[in-house]
Amino acid sequence: MDLIRLLLFEVEDEKEVDLSNYTEEEIVYNKALLIRKKFCRGSVAKDSHGKVDAAHIISLEWEGHYFLDAARDNKIWEKVKKKIISTGTAFTISIILEMLKKELRNKFGLSRE
Repeated sequence: MDLIRLLLFEVEDEKEVDLSNYTEEEIVYNKALLIRKKFCRGSVAKDSHGKVDAAHIISLEWEGHYFLDAARDNKIWEKVKKKIISTGTAFTISIILEMLKKELRNKFGLSRE
């Protein structure tokens, strides 16, 4: 999820971020995921076996802006990451977004609970 967040920051700021901790395969896969989930607008190329071998992001879509705005606060981001890691299970990007929104609401005293 850190990679997703970094890629969204890169698109938003239109400048490179440090992706040296990730392989090219991880970067391409996550770019394709962001495009497929409509967080970003872009193009995905597949090889003859249907495997993604290139992905190019052009701009953020509404969902990408929404996720990034919710994930912008480092304290909130780290709190959600800690919750995810502590469970030891995989989470979808949609669930993570809901967790981020909940923490953001709590920060501003808008909790629904």
